[in-house]
Amino acid sequence: MTHHMTRRAVCATLPALAVPAALPLAANATPTGDERFMALYHAWLAIHEEWNTPNGHLTMDEETRWSRELGSRQYAILAQMEIHRPKTREGILALLWVQWRESGPVSTVGSDAWREELEEGDFRMMIAVWRSITGLDGLPRRLV
Repeated sequence: MTHHMTRRAVCATLPALAVPAALPLAANATPTGDERFMALYHAWLAIHEEWNTPNGHLTMDEETRWSRELGSRQYAILAQMEIHRPKTREGILALLWVQWRESGPVSTVGSDAWREELEEGDFRMMIAVWRSITGLDGLPRRLV
């Protein structure tokens, strides 16, 4: 009996190989889409928390390396989010929150510039999708 990998078997393993090892599932869990997406989402949230952690003890060179490393991890996670698309309301809300935080308004909340940004078409569409999914008024916020 010979053991060989068919092209189909190799292709079937590629997505699993692309997922960062830092995002393990429970030993008995099988990734169905949302589990993997939500693991990626929580990794993305952790990076954003790390970005906001004061690190005044770092030298300028260390700060640059730290920032580049976080950015690389963030982009890798975002790329995986494109592959492992959510299928549940919870996952879609998480994805929308990522989109809002990554691409939403950048001006100071409440400022005239911020209010102007909210009138831009892309932001108005994100707000409309968020309101449609949640049934809530207001702006996107973290719900999951």
